[in-house]
Amino acid sequence: MMFLRSVLLWTGMAAFFLGVPPASLGAKLFLDAATDTTTESFTEFNSLAGQLLVAAPKMGDPRFSKTVIVMVNHDHTGAVGLIINKPLGSSTVADLLAGFGENGHGVVDTIAINYGGPVQPFLGFSLHSSDFTNEHTTVVNDYLSMSPGVEVLKAIAAGTAPRNTLFMLGYAGWGPGQLEGELQRNDWVVAPADEVLIFVQDSEQGSDKKWEKALNRMQIDL
Repeated sequence: MMFLRSVLLWTGMAAFFLGVPPASLGAKLFLDAATDTTTESFTEFNSLAGQLLVAAPKMGDPRFSKTVIVMVNHDHTGAVGLIINKPLGSSTVADLLAGFGENGHGVVDTIAINYGGPVQPFLGFSLHSSDFTNEHTTVVNDYLSMSPGVEVLKAIAAGTAPRNTLFMLGYAGWGPGQLEGELQRNDWVVAPADEVLIFVQDSEQGSDKKWEKALNRMQIDL
């Protein structure tokens, strides 16, 4: 529930800057993820939070073809993850701060922008190393956390940025039982995550290299 409250808080922030009533935006936040009504019962629940979902070579959904997703939250109510290998380009931190209504005057840093998933693609998130935290941070594991994008942008401007960060627009979401159904169809391969694989920039190695590397770890033929 703490994770859901944090996401709804971020939704309210986005609604403010987009001129959308927060209640209506919040109501839509998990709509796409909740449309699947799979009710498969599991006697034991194994959370995938902190692990990777790697699209199987025969993934049928083109939105997720050759994607690698870091699972941020996974429980009986559903799952949330962020795609880590779909770069969109880059922007100045000052311009991004201005989009959140924050003063970025004098900030010269640039930051890569990544496609985090098809749900709410105008919402900004930052997946980052756990050396940065505040009251809005969701701790995933001992080396990985997620915060509202604006919080990390302000930290960059202040010179207190996390060691590693990926700025995301949008996220991937699943309703109750939906991800479990996809796993049973072998749409995904579950793989261990590590900080190097997550934060290496695909521009340095080609857009599909991270996907290939994750599958090779699991000895999956491409």
